[in-house]
Amino acid sequence: YGRLGDERLPWPDFLAGVAARYGVEVVTEGVYGVYSDNSSFGGFDVPHADLIYEPLPGPQGSIHYAGHMHDPYDTVELARDVGDVFQEMARVALAAALEADLPLDALRVTPPASRRALFLATHTQVLHMSPATLTDLGMALAMEGFDVDLLPYGQAVTAAGLEGVDMVVALPPIDYEPQGQASDQAEAWSEAEVEALATYVADGGLLVVTNSAGRLKYGNRALDPNEDWEGANPLAGRFGLSFDAGSVGAARGQPVVSHPLLEGIRWLDLGGGTAVPLRLAPGSAGQVLAEAQGVPAAIVVDHGEGQVLALGDLGLFVAAGAESQNVRFWQNLAAYARRE
Repeated sequence: YGRLGDERLPWPDFLAGVAARYGVEVVTEGVYGVYSDNSSFGGFDVPHADLIYEPLPGPQGSIHYAGHMHDPYDTVELARDVGDVFQEMARVALAAALEADLPLDALRVTPPASRRALFLATHTQVLHMSPATLTDLGMALAMEGFDVDLLPYGQAVTAAGLEGVDMVVALPPIDYEPQGQASDQAEAWSEAEVEALATYVADGGLLVVTNSAGRLKYGNRALDPNEDWEGANPLAGRFGLSFDAGSVGAARGQPVVSHPLLEGIRWLDLGGGTAVPLRLAPGSAGQVLAEAQGVPAAIVVDHGEGQVLALGDLGLFVAAGAESQNVRFWQNLAAYARRE
């Protein structure tokens, strides 16, 4: 959470203290962003630590290369060479399992959850386009007292499933179907799901509708095109919005109005080629917040007692660098959702 203003590491520091009682030296370090397959817990406000042994780098380079990790030469004999280290790591792991008698809240830097944010991956087969990779966004929400949850791929959205939810994020429809290959069924929001979400918004909910022109992984650059981008239109169209064919090549979007979501923001980082052109229907009760190359990148629409925030690029939920203004955008969004 250091990028969001809190440098504390309660869980790793606790484990280091326990390890010291067994004569094991553990150094704690905060690492930002997705750095391993266990860091996805950060997107859901779950205290976690990655325990790894890293000897001093030598002429052979990184630990993965020098230690033959994940290659055919990773043998039991090599493991025995650092057997004492493996024993120490086992002691720390056992201590984590058997001696962590602290209450869970004592291991967090976030306030107790009093609200709920629900990410909808009903039509999003790509795990890397969910809070599992959007960890800093999940942390920003947790800092405002949100419990971050996910409706998994293939599980339909229902009115009952939206009860008690303060903020909903509809992730881009996308599957792993190869580009140009016919799909049995394109991913798209169903009529029943659209009506359930429209009712949710009309009753005072905040819905964020996102899209992406490509498949993202560990960042905001597309690995390949998203042939299901149009599947977001049944939902967007319900609120006077639409996504158009093509992509926006700009790497930044510029705010065009004053709005609480844009407070303190000079620009927004896009993926560059991953933004789907966004459009507001004439006469709709909406406001363009930001544009990229003259095309709307973010639009907010009033609907009943609630609001819809449409984003043409899921890459807005990824930080392009330490200086990225997107971090402030997430904090603004979390605070805005809490007030709403």
